[in-house]
Amino acid sequence: MMDEQYFLTGVRCKTFNHAPYIQETLSGFCMQETKFPFLCVIIDDKSTDGEQVVIGQYLEAHFDLDDNNIVLNEETDDYVLTFARHRTNRNCFFAVYYLKYNHYSIKKSKESYFDRWLHQSKYLAACEGDDYWICPQKLQIQVDFLENHNDYSLCGTNGIIFWDNLTKAPSYFNTIIQDRTINIDEIINKWIFPTASLVYRKTIIQSYPSWTKKIFMGDQTLILIASQLGKIYAMKTITCFYRKSIGNKDSVSSRLKEKEPGFIIQQLILLLKEFDKWTNHKHQQLISTRIKYLQKKVSFLNAHHSCKYLAYMRYPIFSIKERMKH
Repeated sequence: MMDEQYFLTGVRCKTFNHAPYIQETLSGFCMQETKFPFLCVIIDDKSTDGEQVVIGQYLEAHFDLDDNNIVLNEETDDYVLTFARHRTNRNCFFAVYYLKYNHYSIKKSKESYFDRWLHQSKYLAACEGDDYWICPQKLQIQVDFLENHNDYSLCGTNGIIFWDNLTKAPSYFNTIIQDRTINIDEIINKWIFPTASLVYRKTIIQSYPSWTKKIFMGDQTLILIASQLGKIYAMKTITCFYRKSIGNKDSVSSRLKEKEPGFIIQQLILLLKEFDKWTNHKHQQLISTRIKYLQKKVSFLNAHHSCKYLAYMRYPIFSIKERMKH
């Protein structure tokens, strides 16, 4: 069966209502120049903006859907699945899930869909449906590094923050100007990599402790866990565009922010507390300092939600940072 084929690297792509962007995402996958087969598992969570049609048209235009030795079409009560190989990039395979109902809304996991295809993969990468890769060598250079450095568990790169409708000027995601190892201080205190830049050993997620299930911040969780299972490497290469949208109610961050002011930061605090316990307080001083800062930021956001003027008076440091965003 095709789902038993070995793919050295698997790409995890979750997408929902990204119809205007998904072609760039898919093209970024297909442009990859590798010496190994890779599989992109794309899961559309019952989009309502026509994204499933856009994905289907892309497959028809670029994938060999008539190769009966490769193609797999499958339908269940949960999804319609198409597995196929790219017409010209013979190392590129797609497994596309068109979900029949929205799994996010009922808190149903999509992990079994990924596991079916990627259980044998040595490396994993990630890219959501509104971000995209711009470097054809992205997968190859990162996999090459990990293949040659067994003491490293994860490799990330720089990227470009791109605002929809150019509401703000594009900017670099991080300030890394040379390839180097990242230390734990940076990992705890910064969002160091765009999610779409990451390539990591599959054994990392196989080592996840049970407490990670209650954390929404998948990328930060991944990097923290990876830091305890090997070293983290940063490449200065710009490999991806990280899209930020104003008023996109369907984005994960927007849906989380709707819960309450400071919800995402509270999730980060919870993550750091659980990580501190899991590591037997190995980095307690760093974590404690970071948590105190984040707690003050939550207080500012709550105050800002009630009265902006009082928030600016009580928390001048955060007020300055808030104004600099605009």
